[in-house]
Amino acid sequence: MRQNGKQIWMLTLAGIILVTIATYSFAIKKTIDTISNCNAMTHTLDSANLAPQYMQSLQQEIELFSKNIGNSNISDMDFQISLIQVVGDYCKLHGMTVQSFPNPHVFTKEKFQLQTYRFTVAGNYAKHVQLLQMLEHRNIGAKIVSVHFETQKQFQQHRELLAMTVYLQKIHDSHE
Repeated sequence: MRQNGKQIWMLTLAGIILVTIATYSFAIKKTIDTISNCNAMTHTLDSANLAPQYMQSLQQEIELFSKNIGNSNISDMDFQISLIQVVGDYCKLHGMTVQSFPNPHVFTKEKFQLQTYRFTVAGNYAKHVQLLQMLEHRNIGAKIVSVHFETQKQFQQHRELLAMTVYLQKIHDSHE
């Protein structure tokens, strides 16, 4: 049987395609699956390494909740100290820095007192959002009313830093 050039070309192309599919099925696919499994296991191992720090943070939260439940009439100074502790511990655990934590602004009208606490932290955006989420879902006794993001240039390190200023407000009866 004599085959012409076009048939030989088609058979060669079909053979190359079959060899490519077989190579992918046996070697490349298994390698890709192994790499993705290795990445998943590495992520799980990293999470397990951070477990003691996370556990310590949770124990501090439990202690703070117990303290707040036991003494619901927490004084303003105690509230500020506990807020500084919560934010400071979070920043220490996640590699962020607390840039400022000035005294609260107090506004009194008639029988109500409005206290605005302000603090500024620096770090990456994802950690800022996680901090906000933690403060929102935690019963700290104050409400987040404003957040301001700002990039700050650090000329000595030749980089930019993302700073977040958070405003928390606490309203209570001024006769307490």
